[in-house]
Amino acid sequence: SRSLFGLFIYTMGFVNLLVHGLGLAQVKSIRRMTCSVRMSEEKSEESLVQYARIEDAKKLLDRVSSEYEGGKMALMTRFGTSSAKVIADCFPEPANPIGIAICGSGDKGTVGFRAAEELSRMGYEMTVLDCDENPDFDEQMVRKAGLKYLDFVPGPIDAHFNFYIDAMVGTEYDNNELDQAYMSVIEKIANSERPTVSIDVPTGWHLTKGPKDEDLWRGLSLKPDLLISLGVPKVTARRFGGAFHYVVGNCLPVEEVERIKLKLPSFPNGSDFTLVGGNPALFGWGKNPGEVYGVEGGFQATMFPQQQSRRKWVDIDDDPDLWDELE
Repeated sequence: SRSLFGLFIYTMGFVNLLVHGLGLAQVKSIRRMTCSVRMSEEKSEESLVQYARIEDAKKLLDRVSSEYEGGKMALMTRFGTSSAKVIADCFPEPANPIGIAICGSGDKGTVGFRAAEELSRMGYEMTVLDCDENPDFDEQMVRKAGLKYLDFVPGPIDAHFNFYIDAMVGTEYDNNELDQAYMSVIEKIANSERPTVSIDVPTGWHLTKGPKDEDLWRGLSLKPDLLISLGVPKVTARRFGGAFHYVVGNCLPVEEVERIKLKLPSFPNGSDFTLVGGNPALFGWGKNPGEVYGVEGGFQATMFPQQQSRRKWVDIDDDPDLWDELE
């Protein structure tokens, strides 16, 4: 009996060591993350979420914007404000909080601008990059809001910013090749080690199939760590492989949601945003050579990093952007 008791003590000691060891490993892993969303013990409601088809999502949001008090711009401002609160939860204000909202010409770009404006009020140092002359704001409006304004992509972009907000192209994308104005930005941030936030459908993703395999292989596909769906989660979000997925905008007409048989997550305590999926272990996944975005633990053989160093000759007299960077 004494030997059995000794074996029991030895076994329990081993189990205790194993548990504490794993716990310590998890703590160390989480400490390395810049995202500290308060997960507490709330259950993820991802299993309850049905993903809307792009056509249904467009119709829903068109109806909401047409009936929303204050009009479409007020709704975009609401989306932007709630998105900023989500970003602030996921990326708490560091010593030097510096971010950039990369905005396109559509509604997604307007939401990105409003999110940057709200983050600026929270103490973040924000820049707006206007890729395609958004009609809802201009340089004067951006600077009046206390934000910096750019119309070009600064050189080593990681040296300037702590995180990126993808607000370029959303549900209006037709799955064809993007303009060079967008591709030059995507190429830089797709291979960045900085956290990336995508508003609604990540720019360049196929609207139903998600990230394109050829773009992932070439390092030309965005790999967002945080996805913020506007109004409803779109079918594209099934391929999201980052750490946190939120929905913002608790303002959809119930009868319309029921008509298309959507089952949306609940918004706790009347909040305007809710977490529908989270896995902190996936923060930054897919940004190292060989890691397959969207496949936890998945690797592919690579001999070289995805992004290769490139050189090109530049005539400094004919390249005003270069002078802007030097200044």
